Amino acid sequence: MIALAEPGDNLLEVAMSAGVDIPSSCLTGHCGSCEVEVEGWTVEGCANGSAKEVVRACVSPIPCGTRSLVVDELNDGVWGSE
Repeated sequence: MIALAEPGDNLLEVAMSAGVDIPSSCLTGHCGSCEVEVEGWTVEGCANGSAKEVVRACVSPIPCGTRSLVVDELNDGVWGSE
């Protein structure tokens, strides 16, 4: 799946517009239901091709310098992803 996005765009909104279903609930980053593991991300928010980071998609902007991201939904028995 390919989705067009600009740095600063919300990751959850970009995923939804591309038809990718990332579970979400509170939309404020508190509940953790939208946690995903992303390759090419750093804590500072700028792209780093080798970094893997767990982020909450509902409050995470697309990082600067990003050309592509690989997103894996985390396995979480509470939310049904196993």
